[in-house]
Amino acid sequence: MGARALQFGRFMDAPNTPKPSDFERFDRLLKLAEHTGLYLDVTGLPVIGPPTFQSWCDALDESGRWTAQANFWRTVAAHALRVRPSSATT
Repeated sequence: MGARALQFGRFMDAPNTPKPSDFERFDRLLKLAEHTGLYLDVTGLPVIGPPTFQSWCDALDESGRWTAQANFWRTVAAHALRVRPSSATT
């Protein structure tokens, strides 16, 4: 079965600005997986071949990239918990 990693540059408009349309599609995928009993292994930020980051990401220093990636994963987690609150770990 094929899979795709979440593409950071596709899901974020800026370091602190997620793209609502792409996260709405992610929500639909999460809901479909929940409905069908499919488990998702959510991964992302692959560094394969030429970088696909948008120009704003290329301009960030190392600290800025870590902050932007933390914002990305925080948004991913928030969407996952909104679809399935019981997936939170303690």
